[in-house]
Amino acid sequence: MIVQLHQIGKEKSQFEFTLGVEQFTKLEKHFASSDMKCDAQFQHNMEDILLRGHFQVTLETTCDFCLAPATLAMNEEFELKLITEQALSEPQGDLEIPLHGMDTENFDGQEIDLGKIFEDQLILELPLSIKCKDNCKGLCAACGVNLNLDECKCKSDPKDHPFAVLGQLKL
Repeated sequence: MIVQLHQIGKEKSQFEFTLGVEQFTKLEKHFASSDMKCDAQFQHNMEDILLRGHFQVTLETTCDFCLAPATLAMNEEFELKLITEQALSEPQGDLEIPLHGMDTENFDGQEIDLGKIFEDQLILELPLSIKCKDNCKGLCAACGVNLNLDECKCKSDPKDHPFAVLGQLKL
């Protein structure tokens, strides 16, 4: 969704829209998703625009531990400070970036592409690993059996383990 700068008033401006799956350009292909419901609220400040966003989406993928189907329901909020490219200035000297400062995004011209911004925020909020359930046991490293469904028949000899030598260390 493209928002023209003149559509954003001096007071708070609210936009609600839905991003269809076909509009995602950066989300990896191994994610299937529902449409993403988005809410955007703009507020003019002196030289920038504050964007408060909220989105809801359900992603279908595979579990990183056992390769079974996994569902990830996301309901996230974010804040961004939007600055025009003309207002950007090159910093003089050293630049200190606070760890918990507000994220900043720049835009050019007289329009803001909310689809791009919301997709970027979705990707940033994805967890590093996705599990089908909290207590997923994964796959056996030796035979590949799904430990959630079956017991491994591999012989587990603690002396054959690559880290068994650490057991001989004296503290």
